[in-house]
Amino acid sequence: MEISKDRLVTLIFSALPYSNQIQNLDTQAEENAVRFTWRGDDFRVSTGIHVDQIVGSMLHGNNISIIMEKLLERYYWNEEVNKKRAQFGT
Repeated sequence: MEISKDRLVTLIFSALPYSNQIQNLDTQAEENAVRFTWRGDDFRVSTGIHVDQIVGSMLHGNNISIIMEKLLERYYWNEEVNKKRAQFGT
């Protein structure tokens, strides 16, 4: 699954708790990813909804990035299901 950067940014702000604490949003650093700071930690989310925490110059797939990835995926799929339900009137 690949989504646009615009949709990814909307997804991040919709799915993450305390989204008012998202800072340093950078949609230009990479072609297929968004970088941002959330609650003091730096993250990279690809348009395929893969999350890494940025520590120094290294990308880490640690517990918080795994949980964030699953949260974003769940929110994404819930949106897709709701679109289909609205389309078919269920």
